[in-house]
Amino acid sequence: MKLYVASSFGGNADYSTVHLSGRHDLGEDSLTIYKNQLGHPQVVKASPEVHEYSRNAIAARKTFGETAAIVAYGHKLRATEGRSGGLNRGTPGWEKVWDSSAARNGITVEEARVLLEKNRHLKFRTADDHAILGIRLHPDGTMEQKWLSSLEPVFHV
Repeated sequence: MKLYVASSFGGNADYSTVHLSGRHDLGEDSLTIYKNQLGHPQVVKASPEVHEYSRNAIAARKTFGETAAIVAYGHKLRATEGRSGGLNRGTPGWEKVWDSSAARNGITVEEARVLLEKNRHLKFRTADDHAILGIRLHPDGTMEQKWLSSLEPVFHV
């Protein structure tokens, strides 16, 4: 699913399917717009998976910022299956993601995507360090996202 269709390069794109997120706080549904066999647009209620994905993307944007949301929930990256180069191209474990350094403040989408492709994982933190968004990259180019929140102990003894 491509939530962000705008391009930093100013180009136009013609997607056969586009998903629009409804206002979740108002209980609105997400919509899917696609072209039928005659090329005419059709609008239907989005699947539950698309609706949940868009909710997660919007929550990531509110919590971690625009760059984190675009990197985590935007276009998938290049597949690495069958490519060489000596780098580890498997999917890293979540412990490796959590133990890594967080992306620096002010990182651009392009810089973050390069880091994600190179390291196969990336981590974003909230400004108050109370939540982490981890992203790991699979060999087929798809991304998996996971959140850790409430990094502070719940009870102080």
